[in-house]
Amino acid sequence: MRKWRQNQARAVLDLAGVNQHNNTECLLLRDTLGPYIGERGAERQAHAATQARQEEGKRQIDALARQLPELRTQFSTALESTREQVAVARERASVTARRALRELDQEPTLRQKGEPVAVQQARLRTSLVVNRELLLLPVPRRWRMAGARRAALPYRRPG
Repeated sequence: MRKWRQNQARAVLDLAGVNQHNNTECLLLRDTLGPYIGERGAERQAHAATQARQEEGKRQIDALARQLPELRTQFSTALESTREQVAVARERASVTARRALRELDQEPTLRQKGEPVAVQQARLRTSLVVNRELLLLPVPRRWRMAGARRAALPYRRPG
């Protein structure tokens, strides 16, 4: 039994030595791994923040996805309205261009038609000036001048 006790005592001493050795190793490991453990905690916090940003991004995407059909409808409505305005503006421009071309085409014709009118207006102005002068003359001289004026005018058939 003595041997057994000695073996037991040795085993206890061996265990105590092993335990002390293990404690020392644990302390060394803790000192070695301490910065890594701190980094791991920082990494966990960074990961949690990244996950929070990701969730917020997903919520924003979902909100924008819900708004997209309405915005598409608004865009289509605005686009159609703009197309109608462009069509109206093109039609107005076309009408204006046709009117301008028509006026350019009619200008020589109007000038040709206007020449006899211009000649007649010149004759009427001349006649008006002469008649004013005649009215300012004394009566007997007026008769003589009227005869001379009639003689100067080209003959027109009464009619």
